[in-house]
Amino acid sequence: MHQKPFKPVKLSLFGGLMLLVGCTQTVQGVPENTKVTVDYYTVNGKTSKQLDRQIRAKGPRSAGNDHALAVARIKMQPTVRFRTLPGGCQISHAKVTVSAKVTLPRWAQRNKADKRLGRAWDNLDKYARWHEAIHVAIASRFASQMEADLKALPIARNCETAREDASALIDLRLDEHDKAQLKFDADEQKRIALLNR
Repeated sequence: MHQKPFKPVKLSLFGGLMLLVGCTQTVQGVPENTKVTVDYYTVNGKTSKQLDRQIRAKGPRSAGNDHALAVARIKMQPTVRFRTLPGGCQISHAKVTVSAKVTLPRWAQRNKADKRLGRAWDNLDKYARWHEAIHVAIASRFASQMEADLKALPIARNCETAREDASALIDLRLDEHDKAQLKFDADEQKRIALLNR
């Protein structure tokens, strides 16, 4: 299970996030190989400091055990079947599914908020949704590539070797996937830091 957290950002930094949201694109649709569920945790407060405290206390726990603003918990499940041939063994079926559980904040007093704080929250909410959707899209892309790579594996001399080859490929692609997820987070943190200078 891979956790891709979006760390809390002080609400006072919302001005920079507004610029960031303006230059991002929405991820359209969910690929067939991906199942996404979304749940929410409720935050209360009438000031940015109160909301910050609520997020830090109630937000979903990230892999580092800190509370995050939002988290996508991603699991990839490969299913591989083999068939025996006269010359050896080959993969007859390969499917990689992605299950993603996205946890987002919901502000209970949003409709009663000061207009400026409300707009700032809306921008943070849009960014958190976009950010987690990108994590899911990265996983979906890697799952599709893993499927194609598994199907392209050459015939092995026996099914034990074919299973070992498939397992090695899956481990390699999962490692590459983890690195791509970490790179996305690192790139986004740098971009936000530049916007908030």
